[in-house]
Amino acid sequence: MVYGTAAAYGIASPTQKHFGGNAKEIPGIGEIGYIGLTAFVLNVLVTVVLTVVLKALKAPEGIDETRPEDYTADAGDPGVEVELPPATADSVH
Repeated sequence: MVYGTAAAYGIASPTQKHFGGNAKEIPGIGEIGYIGLTAFVLNVLVTVVLTVVLKALKAPEGIDETRPEDYTADAGDPGVEVELPPATADSVH
């Protein structure tokens, strides 16, 4: 995200100083590319490298605190509001 924002900020156009385009030279390659795609690829690379490094250092993975009831919500459950009236067999679409 830092790369994408900084790269886009540095693009000027005839009408504005910053955020004037969406393409810039890709670092290390030298070809012009879409800033968003380049930022995504850099994000994936950072994620993969940090995952390998942290696993090699045996860093704790953390605890998943998600409970099965977090995945569903039904009408009538606490905190769930009914937005539509219940459908009936006689209703016309």
